[in-house]
Amino acid sequence: MPNVDFFIPEPGFIVEFDESPHFTKPREISCYSDALTLGFNKAKWINLCATLNKKDNDPAYRDEQRAWYDLLRDFAPRILKIKPTIRLYASDYVWCSLKANSKPDQEKFRELLGLRGVDEE
Repeated sequence: MPNVDFFIPEPGFIVEFDESPHFTKPREISCYSDALTLGFNKAKWINLCATLNKKDNDPAYRDEQRAWYDLLRDFAPRILKIKPTIRLYASDYVWCSLKANSKPDQEKFRELLGLRGVDEE
């Protein structure tokens, strides 16, 4: 299993922070059947792949490698028996503007993760 960006042990899920190089043709065609429960909007990710159509050829297989690692991180919850991987698109929000000790920012982050109302201690 490749490293993940963040692992939240309770309630148990992976958070991946996807910058624009993740949105490639290999990633677009690896975006799975509807049988896999995802923690992100699959249609949005496919659309971003088609729209951005990024390419990273250093090394020559980098796009395929990145798509494979993303796929592994998205399938991992089925094997590890954890909640679905959540993906955040880097350009969706000014993430560094969130303050860790701010209750409104904590709530905003939960909302962005799709976890509003989940264990808010």
